[in-house]
Amino acid sequence: GGGGDGAAGTTASAEPPAKRMRRSLSLSSSSVFAEHDDAAPDVLVCPISFEVMDDPVVASDGFTYEREAIEEWLESHDTSPQTGLTLESNAVLPNRALKQVIDDWHEYERARDA
Repeated sequence: GGGGDGAAGTTASAEPPAKRMRRSLSLSSSSVFAEHDDAAPDVLVCPISFEVMDDPVVASDGFTYEREAIEEWLESHDTSPQTGLTLESNAVLPNRALKQVIDDWHEYERARDA
């Protein structure tokens, strides 16, 4: 026994997994944001500009920065602003997950201030 086609529960999970995860992230983000009163959580703040990021990117050091800030840094440095070590590359990649959390933060702020 125990053989199945894996279809059990498909009606309960008709929502795409990414959408379920996104909804779950939004709910958990709201509770995290509520713990920070008026200040943005540190993870949303660029370590170069000290502002909430709008276009977060990951540099080759593994840290996330505001795109404009790290690109300006890289014009005159070949080192990580966080570690001081030489960067393997000056390429940056979008941090889409953090961008979504930042968008959620702005939405939370608007709702709270309304």
